[in-house]
Amino acid sequence: MNDTALQSLTELLLTLAELEAQRPCSPARLAKQSGRRMSVLLRELSVLEQMGLVRHDSEAGRVGLTEDGRQFKQQIAAASAIALSN
Repeated sequence: MNDTALQSLTELLLTLAELEAQRPCSPARLAKQSGRRMSVLLRELSVLEQMGLVRHDSEAGRVGLTEDGRQFKQQIAAASAIALSN
């Protein structure tokens, strides 16, 4: 996976975390807020799901972070805080 793809997946995960904190999130809402076409979003969600960071319940029409996804988000936030303080 190249740096651009990793950055894109990380941004998507962070957007999902923000939206999920407000209320359950649908793929359509996530696509709109992240500025992604639905086809791109679904591909990226599939990758994040395979990594164990996201769960996608297509029957309920919801996506959300797994516990591993929440932990990863916290690690990103901590690393960002350290980088900004230096």
